[in-house]
Amino acid sequence: LCDRVAIIHKGKIEKQGKTKELIKKLTYRHIELTLKNKIPISHPTLVKEEGCFLEFHIPYSMDMGQFFAELNMQSNNILDMKIREGTLEEVFKYVLKSPS
Repeated sequence: LCDRVAIIHKGKIEKQGKTKELIKKLTYRHIELTLKNKIPISHPTLVKEEGCFLEFHIPYSMDMGQFFAELNMQSNNILDMKIREGTLEEVFKYVLKSPS
């Protein structure tokens, strides 16, 4: 990928900057947890809960240690964990949805 990007919409530059910085500023980390046993979870970043499957959108300003400390969950109850970083495509979608 390129180091810098400009997002142009209708002939106007809407956002520009270093690719990684735009991703960190305008997207989230996607954390998926599959638990061994369902437990009650309440967290402001929780976006999906289906049985033992949980999905969170974590801002880059929150480090993973802080996130897991706030969850207050036993690590031995985590069966699987997937972490996906934000993408440039998500930056484009965010910018195009934002009011000019």
